[in-house]
Amino acid sequence: DRFRLRARFGPDIDLRDGFTIGMRIGTGQDDSPVTETQTLDVANNGQGGNFSKYSIWLDRAFLRYEMGGEPDKDLAVTVGRFENPFFHTSMLFADDLGFDGLVVQGRYKVADGVTPFATLGAFPVFNTDLNFSSNQSEKFSSEDKYLIAAQVGTVWNINKDFSAKAALA
Repeated sequence: DRFRLRARFGPDIDLRDGFTIGMRIGTGQDDSPVTETQTLDVANNGQGGNFSKYSIWLDRAFLRYEMGGEPDKDLAVTVGRFENPFFHTSMLFADDLGFDGLVVQGRYKVADGVTPFATLGAFPVFNTDLNFSSNQSEKFSSEDKYLIAAQVGTVWNINKDFSAKAALA
């Protein structure tokens, strides 16, 4: 038997003129990118057992600018750490996965019930430490890694009870 808890708290604040800022904190047993569940009283884990403290992680921190803001017409630019911006299933990305970087999203209704959408993003996955030798002539190459991703798709509202959504990335 395990006792577990999961908590998240954070506001999205409308700054007016299309700007929104958001932040969220959440529980988590470790720094795993996809779990925010805390097992209570875990012995020998540095958290919880023997009356020790639990961790709270910064889960989201972003700034978004949105033009349009309508269900059928919208263009948004988001920078920071935010929820997954792509249409996906849990087979591709865990629902808890947060993305760091920059994303541009847009949608525009082209016909009654048909709204295409597009998402383009750049996300640093690994950045090289900045502790390179500064007093030697030999320099080290950068090992930075990025995820550059694009997705296009459409939503088709067949009638008031049925709709379909498909995308390619």
